[in-house]
Amino acid sequence: MEKAIIKKLKEHDDHFVAIAKRFDTVDKRFEEVDSRFEHVDDQMDFLAQQSLDHTNRLEWLEENVATKTMLADTQAYLESKMVTKDEFQRMFDFMVKKFEKLEHEMTFMHRAVLRIEKIGNTNTKQIDNIKSFVGLV
Repeated sequence: MEKAIIKKLKEHDDHFVAIAKRFDTVDKRFEEVDSRFEHVDDQMDFLAQQSLDHTNRLEWLEENVATKTMLADTQAYLESKMVTKDEFQRMFDFMVKKFEKLEHEMTFMHRAVLRIEKIGNTNTKQIDNIKSFVGLV
């Protein structure tokens, strides 16, 4: 009877060893799956970052790039504001007259400044003469 019990215990031990080996195999498979999940998780993080970057770039483009509609509206506005050759000639003649008037005024102003400088120099000389006469020098 003792031999039968020992035999049974040995069978159970062998059975437990086989189960332990199967657990080791399953554990290795779980580790492989776990590493694959970590890799997938890293890829998901990378994709999320890329998505944020692309979203930021798209927002910048929406804010800073003109659309075809905007360009068409701008072109239509500019075309509505275009002047004819006669209008341009009238505006150009008006500007030339203003510049001629300005040139004349500058010439007169230059002469006036020269006169004032001459008077100032004369006054400075007279003041220097008065100072030396009074004894302030």
